[in-house]
Amino acid sequence: MPTFECMSGQSENHVRLFEYGSVKAVVHPEMEPALKILADAAKKQGFEVKVVSCFRSFDQQLAIWNAKACGKRPVLDILERPIRKGTLHGWSLVEAILRWSALPGTSRHHWGSDLDIVDGAALAGGYKVQLTQQETAPDGVFGAFHQWLTPWLVQNPEVGFTRPYSHESSAALHPSRYGVAPEPWHLSYRPVAEACEKAYSTGDLAALIASSRIELKSDILAHLDEIIERFVKVPT
Repeated sequence: MPTFECMSGQSENHVRLFEYGSVKAVVHPEMEPALKILADAAKKQGFEVKVVSCFRSFDQQLAIWNAKACGKRPVLDILERPIRKGTLHGWSLVEAILRWSALPGTSRHHWGSDLDIVDGAALAGGYKVQLTQQETAPDGVFGAFHQWLTPWLVQNPEVGFTRPYSHESSAALHPSRYGVAPEPWHLSYRPVAEACEKAYSTGDLAALIASSRIELKSDILAHLDEIIERFVKVPT
C-alpha cells in the first residue's frame, strides 16, 4: 500500500527516472512497460511521445499554487481565459485555481502514475508548450497526435492508460459537482492510480495543509471535504 508521504509528494521513494527513446520521465516503476507500449505505438504512426510533466513534489505544487494565489501566475477560467487579477478572493479564488491546478498534497502527479504528454515530432524550433485545449484541437499543433491517441486509448484498455480529466467528466459538463477542466494531454496509469485513490487519507491531508505555508489556507481547510469530492475524486 502506498504511504501518505508518497501520495502527497513528500517522498520520492516510489518513483525513478525512466528513459526510453524520446521518453524521459520520473515515474512509478510499474508504469514503465505501459509507457514503452505507448511510445512504440506512437512511433509507428510518426509521433514522438514527449513527457512535459511527470512526478511533481509537494513543494513544486506548492510553488505553483502560491504563485497563482498571489497573482504572480495567471488563473484561467473554464475557457482558458485569464481572470483579471484581484477580481476573485477567498473560496472563489480557491475554486478558480483548482480548475487547472491541483491542491498541493492531492496532485495525481505526486503518485508517479500520471503524465502530461505531447507529440515531440510536432514541436517547431522555439515553440513553448502551453498545455491548452487549443493545442489538442483538430487544427492545433498536437491535433493529429490526439486524433490518433483518443481511439488508441479506447482500443487498448489493457495497457492501463486513461484520461482522468476527460470532457465527459469535467467541469465543462458538471460544474456543480466536478471542478477540474478537461485535460486531454493528461494520462493516468490506472493500476497505480487506483491504489493511491483507495489509500488516500483526508485526515493526513488536513494536517499537512494546516502545517504548510500555503496561501488561502483557511479557505482550503474550511472547504476541504468539498475539494476532495469535486477536485480530487475522479467520476466513474
